[in-house]
This record gives sequence, structure tokens and C-alpha cells, in this order.
Amino acid sequence: MGRLTGKDAMRHKNTSARRAKKKHQKALKRAQQLTHRRQELARHVVKAAAHLHSPLSRWSPQADGLEGLARQGKMTPFEAASWADELAGRGEHIPKEVWTMSRVQALSAEELIVRLAGLGISTFEDAFREQFSQAWSIWETAERLWLPQLQPQATVHERDFVRVAACVLHGRWMQDTPSHEALLSTFFEGLAALENSEDRRAVERWLSFWRMLRPRLPTRIRHDDLISELQNMREPFFSWALDFATAARNAVREQPELAAPAAEVLGELLSRLAPEDEHWELDLVGDRACLLDAAGRRDEAEQLLRWLREKYPHQSVGYAVQAGLWSHKEANPEQLQRALQLLEEAAARPVLDGQHWELDSRVQQLRRALQESPRSAPIPP
Repeated sequence: MGRLTGKDAMRHKNTSARRAKKKHQKALKRAQQLTHRRQELARHVVKAAAHLHSPLSRWSPQADGLEGLARQGKMTPFEAASWADELAGRGEHIPKEVWTMSRVQALSAEELIVRLAGLGISTFEDAFREQFSQAWSIWETAERLWLPQLQPQATVHERDFVRVAACVLHGRWMQDTPSHEALLSTFFEGLAALENSEDRRAVERWLSFWRMLRPRLPTRIRHDDLISELQNMREPFFSWALDFATAARNAVREQPELAAPAAEVLGELLSRLAPEDEHWELDLVGDRACLLDAAGRRDEAEQLLRWLREKYPHQSVGYAVQAGLWSHKEANPEQLQRALQLLEEAAARPVLDGQHWELDSRVQQLRRALQESPRSAPIPP
């Protein structure tokens, strides 16, 4: 395809302006989301530090139990049960009547069932499995199936025990069946790793997160939609996809074995793309191509980027990413020349976002590299 003329040129000029405005708005929104996330993380760290400094200043374990700790820390009972263990590990005294996660895990399945029976609760594994299959949440299963069997005068610690026992028994009865609680926990572990610049850890946790989430996704995913199972994430699903792609591209520099599984995740995401959401393709296909290249599947990467250039000939990503992959550290003059020609082709169309991708600068770097040394590494992908 050559240069556009006449009405087509005007139409593309108007389209370019609209897309540039939309891209700018999207970039601002993304920046705001990242800023908000960092602020939330900072507040959480400060809050946790304050609790760890004097964790019992406002929490009365005997009176409040885990329910009170969950309210005070604005967390789920699941997190409170684990946090109580963390407090104990830091030397804080946790009264024996408080059912921390480790204290419940120390009991055998038979002991748990006997204790639950002593509270008037009938624990049938089949009934638990059936209720869990409807709720996909351990806590909701306990709330629906077991807590109604407690006497009205049940103490907070007895209610805590029922909930934590449900969690422990789920792990023993349904070891290979993930839960909503496990999904969110794994997501936040990955997010914390990302915020700490631990890209490898983030990718590993999010690969597990994806394996749990994948069976529950709708057939089509729409841009900025919140998947029902992820409402507690309070984040657009698309933002997670971008975070995952970025972390994966960073991680494979030191852990190349992560490239193939990460590329497969992006491929599965793109296969569920809602037709009107081209941003998924523009933002994620280039990342997937880089991961395929890192996995040694260069023919697939080039084919994918060729498809992207054909579908979006006036967008820079297909040209810039391919040129970057061709101009690697061990590139020979022929590869550098191919990369230069591709970027010159993009500039000649012209592409709509060349300035954003700094095409002029990339072209100049490639020209200098060809003049100075065939072994130069002019630009990264």
C-alpha cells in the first residue's frame, strides 16, 4: 500500500487525530491507575507497619476474634487468619482461643470434623463439594452451608473456627480445585512482586493465576471490563494483561524458559478478544511476538508481526517491533538493512504514531550502526 490521497488521506488524517486523542486519554488513564495502585500499596505498607509495631493496640483478640482483625485491617477473614500467624511469628502474643490458620492446619481432618460436630455442624464432603461448585468460594460455602447450623449464642471464635476449618478442609478434600480466595491471593502476590520489581516472581504467580482463571472467563472479553470473578481486584482486566506482558518481557531476559508459557497466555487472551477492541491487538500482539522470539520461535514471531502490519498498516507497532527483533546484538549487516528498510517503509506510509515510537531516531541509529559497525546493537525492540 502506498501513500493515501484525496478523500482517503483526509479520512485517515481525521482518524489519526481521533486515535491520537484516544491513545493520549488511554495513556493518562493508565498512568492514573498505576499511580493509584502505588498509593494504595504505600498505604497498605504503612498500615501494616503500624499494626506490626503495635498490632494489638485496637484489636482485642478475646472479644473480637478474627472477625475483628479482618474489620480493623479491612481484609477478608482468610487474610486475617494468615496475618494472625504472621503477628505470632513476630513475637506478638496471640491467645490460644484465636484460631489462626496454622492452628487449624495442625489438626487432622478427623479432628476438624469432630470439633465441627461438637458445634452442631454436619460435615459431609459431598455436600461441601456440591455447595462449593455453586459458590466457588470457600468462605461463601461456609456461610451458606455450615454457619447457619451454629447456635445463635455461638462465640466469635467458634464462627472463626468454622470458616478457617472450611478453608483447611477444602485444601484436603479438593486439593486440585482452586477457589476464589486462592485466585485473588495469587493475583495480589503477583502484583506485590511487580511493585517490588520482581518480574520473574510476578510472572510465575500470574501464570498460576491464569491457570485458575482461564476456565471461568467468558467467551469474549471486552476492553476495560471487570470479570465477575475478579471484582475484588478493582482493576480493569485489560490492565492486568498489560502488566503481565510487561513483566514477562522483562523476566525472560534472565529466565528465557518463561517466554513460551507467557506467550501462550497472551495468545489465549487474544483469542478471546472482543472484535471491536483493537487495542488488545495493538498492545499485546507485539508483546507476544517478542516472547515468541525469546522462546526461539522466530518464524512464528515474524508471521505474527507481518499479520499485524497487514491489518494495521498505519500503526507503528508491527514495524518497530520487527525492526527491533532484527537489530539484536548479533545482527549482521543484512539484518540491520532489513530493519532499516522496514522502518523507512513505516515512515513513508506514513504511520499515525511514528513520533510516539520515535521512528526518526530509530532510523538514524540504524543508519549509524550500518556505517560504523555491523555488530552494533542500535535499538531494542
